[in-house]
Amino acid sequence: MRRTAAALATLLLSLVIVQLTTLAPAHAVLSAIGPIDPSTGFPAWYEDATGLRLRPCITSTTNCFTGATVPNASLPPSVSTGNLPTESFYYAANANMPTAGGGNAFLQVSLSGGFVGHVDCGTVSACPEPGKQAVFGRLRLRIDNLVPGQLYTVAYPWGSTRLRATASGLRSIDYTVDAGCAASPGAPAGCNPALALGGPASPFLGWDPAVAPAAPAGFLGSWPVRHAITGSRIVDADNQPGNYFRVTGPDVGGAGVDTISTNLFQINGQVERPALADSVAPSAPVNLVATATGTGTVRLSWDSSTDAYGGPAYRVFRDGSATPVATVTSPTYVDSGLAAGSAHSYAVDAVDQAGNASSPAVTGATTAATQDVSPPSTPTGLAAVPVAPTRIDLSWGQSADTFGVSGYRVYRDGQPSPLTFVEGATGFSDTNVAPGSTHSYRVSAVDFAANESAGSVPVSGSTAGVPDGTAPEAPTGLAAAATGVNSVLVTWNAAADNVGPTGYRLFRDDVLLATTGSTTLIFDDTGLAAGSSHAYSVQALDGAGNLSGRSSPVTVTTAPAVVSNDVTAPSTPDAVTTVADSPTRVTLFWTVSTDDTAVTGYHVYRAGATTPIARVTSPRYVDNGLTSGASYAYSVSAFDAAGNESARSMQVPATTVLSADTNPPSAPQALTATATDSTTIRLTWAAGTDDVAVGGYRVYRNGDPIPIATPTGLSFVDRQLVPGATYTYVVSAADRAGNESDMSAPGSASPLRTRCKAPVIGTAASGSTTDKIVSAKATWTPAVHSGCIVTSYIVVAVRVSSGARKTGQAGPTATSLVFPGLVSGQQYAFVVQATDGVNTSVSSSRSQPVIAR
Repeated sequence: MRRTAAALATLLLSLVIVQLTTLAPAHAVLSAIGPIDPSTGFPAWYEDATGLRLRPCITSTTNCFTGATVPNASLPPSVSTGNLPTESFYYAANANMPTAGGGNAFLQVSLSGGFVGHVDCGTVSACPEPGKQAVFGRLRLRIDNLVPGQLYTVAYPWGSTRLRATASGLRSIDYTVDAGCAASPGAPAGCNPALALGGPASPFLGWDPAVAPAAPAGFLGSWPVRHAITGSRIVDADNQPGNYFRVTGPDVGGAGVDTISTNLFQINGQVERPALADSVAPSAPVNLVATATGTGTVRLSWDSSTDAYGGPAYRVFRDGSATPVATVTSPTYVDSGLAAGSAHSYAVDAVDQAGNASSPAVTGATTAATQDVSPPSTPTGLAAVPVAPTRIDLSWGQSADTFGVSGYRVYRDGQPSPLTFVEGATGFSDTNVAPGSTHSYRVSAVDFAANESAGSVPVSGSTAGVPDGTAPEAPTGLAAAATGVNSVLVTWNAAADNVGPTGYRLFRDDVLLATTGSTTLIFDDTGLAAGSSHAYSVQALDGAGNLSGRSSPVTVTTAPAVVSNDVTAPSTPDAVTTVADSPTRVTLFWTVSTDDTAVTGYHVYRAGATTPIARVTSPRYVDNGLTSGASYAYSVSAFDAAGNESARSMQVPATTVLSADTNPPSAPQALTATATDSTTIRLTWAAGTDDVAVGGYRVYRNGDPIPIATPTGLSFVDRQLVPGATYTYVVSAADRAGNESDMSAPGSASPLRTRCKAPVIGTAASGSTTDKIVSAKATWTPAVHSGCIVTSYIVVAVRVSSGARKTGQAGPTATSLVFPGLVSGQQYAFVVQATDGVNTSVSSSRSQPVIAR
């Protein structure tokens, strides 16, 4: 995007956010600069580390950065005639993706040229002033709606950085670094363009040739089009090139969504010379050491190699074979399954992405001659130190073993399965504990032959704090919009809470309408009357059962019944874009449709279905709960208030990210169900464990295959239950890749019954003289209150003269009973009791006597 005059006044190396750590790529500088072009006064080209040269992109109105064109396209670019843009770009790469609450994450890396002081030059034609040319590179990150004070990791094709959000709302992170000589009034005239060689843009990215369409000839891409890219020399932890923009941190994509990512970029660059082939091999590994760590096991380690284009991989060869036994990205490898007492030679070389291999490092080792059956020594000195309400730090002494200790198993609360395995350290932070809880730990040592020592002496640690007694804040941002004659779409912002809300209760006209999960901040209310008005409010609840106050209500009126001549459908949504940014989610964007009256909303269809999977009012939708590595196709239509629907857009494919994590967590333990009142049961459980991380839990009730809740903590409160009914629960753990554990052992409870209060007796009446049956009639007010479930009323007619009693029974909704078979002319009084089938209330007061007739 073209910078404004104020933006161009940015000083060099401007830093608008606290930056904690930057992991710079292996190559963070441009490699060469071309001669000055006399017609423009700017360098003819800049070259990156791959030999790719780019010249200023100023002649194409289609493929260049928006606005970077000459004033008169029919004349050659020239500074002497003023026929030159005030700003042009050698290179630019932009990426955008949505964040929580409808915000945006924005990345820009650019290399641009402009004129010092051109903001003061008066007319545009006079702005390109000879002698004031300047070039600088820029890295800019702007991310909205983050959690203030929290750390976020931002990965991009040239490296990664950790930044702390300094505010909520727009630009929670606003981070800019400029390298070179900025085109600002404070910069000196005649800036040295070589200063821009220290910019962040090397190597230049381009459109991925494996993804259609191809880039226009002579350009890295076409600027208006978002496209998958290639060219990153960064290799991430999954051994994949870093051709993406990714932000990881608390709730960056909404409640419980801690990672957002996109591989779609806008690319600007006009090619002067294509990239040169990479023919330089990495440096050879050195200090290769092979150590027999047990029977049939050898551990290799070496010093890391370097390469001009990023971290190489390593190939491990055994006994002179030309086929590697393994390819790894870290400088260690454990070779197992060997014969006892056997001798082996090893070679390790480094190989880069172009296939260039270094010379190998060579060494040898002999495995142990006898089987290793001796466990390591028992760890000593175990200590458990609470350091936060949800964290206990463990430390212990180093164990000894004949062939070496491979790691330690940490056990918690007497469970037979370890909580975690710690390699290369004698400490662990348990961060999955509840405030005010006590936990017992023991640690054992394990060697490379899988022999495990005896457990250490157990120690306990208690976290600070008390059970959560703090209610969430009332949700904000409640909005309701009529989406048709019979429907209203209600949205709200996530509520703040000291632990985190577990759900929301939505009210319509002061009546509970629905209860949603913690990540559902939208509800489609359908089946309403045309032209009807309704007031909505929303309330948050947390895992401890605390309820917030209700939000400020909003009132909305549905569209009136359509009596019009509107038969024109909106235009078909265009440019539907899918972003598969997680193993279980696809995000869709499209252009806004037009209509002769107004577009009311959009229908989203998946895989050619005849009915939509969603109805939204804005041109964006997030499809959650998908399968990792699965392919889907989407189309979108628009509709208006008269019910006219456009044609569907072309189907756009999307394939969710294939998660490398296929291991489910362990099942939660110690599930406990406790009735806390007549309509509520509280569940608690011990955490499951996972090889990566547990993302949350799923709560199931009475065998229903669909979970009733997906909390992230270790508790849940189930509300609005029937007093006295029995409810059985199981809980599973799920990781961020969607793997679900086995179910916990079940837990059952029954909400407490409350003895019904006595009904209030009403006026008794004599029987009718026309029905020829001697009778009298008793009336009462029902005994209805929380926890009381009336199954029937017991009514007693008492003969005043003798005290003789006659008992009758009425249904649970009755408010009167006619007693037949009484003695004519005698006075009777009545009392009433309520029963729930188990307990019976005390009697009501006695009614005034009436004469049976």
